[in-house]
Amino acid sequence: MTGVRRCGKSVMLDLVKEELMESGVAPSQFISINFEDMSYSHLLTAQALHGEVMDRAKDMEGKVYLFFDEIQEVKDWEKCINSLRVALDCDIYVTGSNANLLSGELATYLGGRYVEFVIYPFSFAEFLELYSTVETGVSEGQCFKTYLTVGGMPYLANLKYAGEPSRQYLTDVFNSVQLKDIVKRNRVRDVDLLERIIAYVMANVGTTFSATSLVKFFKSEHRTVAAETILNYIKYCCDAYLFFKVKREDLQGKQILATNEKYYIADHGIREAVFGGNMRDINLILENIVYMEIIRRGYKVTVGRVGDREIDFVCDRRGEKLYVQVAYLLASEETVLREFGAYDSLRDHFPKYVVTMDVDLQDPPHLIPEMIRSIEEEGYDSVATRRVTREGEPVIRSFFARQFYKLINKISDSNIVDGARDFRMMKRKMVDAILTMPEYNRFTKGIFGWVGFETKWLEYKNVERAAGETKWSFWKLFRYACEGIMAFSTAPLMAVSLMGVFVCIFAFLFLIFVIVRAAVFGDPVAGWPSLVCIISFLSGIQLLGMGVVGMYLSKTYLETKHRPIYIEKESH
Repeated sequence: MTGVRRCGKSVMLDLVKEELMESGVAPSQFISINFEDMSYSHLLTAQALHGEVMDRAKDMEGKVYLFFDEIQEVKDWEKCINSLRVALDCDIYVTGSNANLLSGELATYLGGRYVEFVIYPFSFAEFLELYSTVETGVSEGQCFKTYLTVGGMPYLANLKYAGEPSRQYLTDVFNSVQLKDIVKRNRVRDVDLLERIIAYVMANVGTTFSATSLVKFFKSEHRTVAAETILNYIKYCCDAYLFFKVKREDLQGKQILATNEKYYIADHGIREAVFGGNMRDINLILENIVYMEIIRRGYKVTVGRVGDREIDFVCDRRGEKLYVQVAYLLASEETVLREFGAYDSLRDHFPKYVVTMDVDLQDPPHLIPEMIRSIEEEGYDSVATRRVTREGEPVIRSFFARQFYKLINKISDSNIVDGARDFRMMKRKMVDAILTMPEYNRFTKGIFGWVGFETKWLEYKNVERAAGETKWSFWKLFRYACEGIMAFSTAPLMAVSLMGVFVCIFAFLFLIFVIVRAAVFGDPVAGWPSLVCIISFLSGIQLLGMGVVGMYLSKTYLETKHRPIYIEKESH
């Protein structure tokens, strides 16, 4: 078992033991040695360890299970392991710090006769499960905000995720990795250069890396550094599982590119503790979190290049491909085209999904697996979410919001669901349909409903936002509602036309009334009846004319949007 220091390798050994005992293996068949325990200081050579194990195993019946924790403390440990595999019917489980136990060496040491398990810091799902035992009654959004800063190192739960103790612990982990696994092992002399390179990579996780650019930077500081030295130092960090290297792949030329790779950090909490700025660089941190989640699931990952565009992650698992774009904000049409336009030239049959969600952490990420299942297994084109409660909102705002949804669904052909959120997953064909609507003023809730496609709705209760403050005042929401009505309904113009007709009818009837009254009772105020009738009739004509003109303008308005006449859905 390998992985960055203190990510939980020793705990995994204990879990393996528990699993074996549940399957019927007797604890008497275990030989467990932790070489950080001074009680085993006499076993720090291969010969001594071999003799101890053989002596303890001779009286055992059946298969022997050997557990060696921090085995790098044993000199020539690999020779002992190879000898034990020959001499005993045994399974051997080995962990160690990355100072001497690295995946690149395992193949040499053990001749390929091993299975490597890389242990990673906690994912958000794992963090959430543990955090709920420390802090009760906390929303998922608030948990995610904490996760963004502290990361997923397991031991932090013992510190109750307190700010300063957590920061100090993560700093100690980093110092331990840097000193023992990088500096000591690789005999790095220029520690200052190493620290500056590490700081640079931390600051730029998820961005393309160029050793040449870094050489020029050091040169501007009157410091001569070879590109090879920089790449070697970064390789030492990758060997220690501090960073993960992701190569770039030309998806059109089907080849791996040799330059401009990307690097991601094993635990973003270490970045916050050492470098800081996770919330400032939240776009980079979110991409880092997604990458770590992908490799946890067993995918091999590259960065895809399609012409001059880029796909963040091209994931492959036994021939199953997955394309992933990560964007913090889709605040402009330019951003949408940049993020999703890279898919245009991809013509393979692998699924391409788009997930949109707000950045205030009110949307529950745990619904994403259910979204994927609904699309892949139930055949939906889109899975959207709606909140069934409005807890925490002002009563007046909630009242007017409900009335808006009732009104627009009566006057519009587009289906707009009450409480609908922008958190949804869509198939690529639905995204393409949305992108065919080039209109500038985009009422997204209406657009999602107008394009059609089979949509499944998932409901969840409203939670308080965990990040930022809402910028939607009552006045802004009112204007947004008006934009929605104007974009997807001509009912107001029709209402004006009908009003003109009714006013004209009223004026005509009133004219008859005035004439009859004047003939029977006389004209008490000379000229008043005729004046009122003329004004009413002309007002009605004007309103009617305005309504007719408005209907023509509405047709022109809809034409200028260049919405497709119809959207064809492929069926197989």
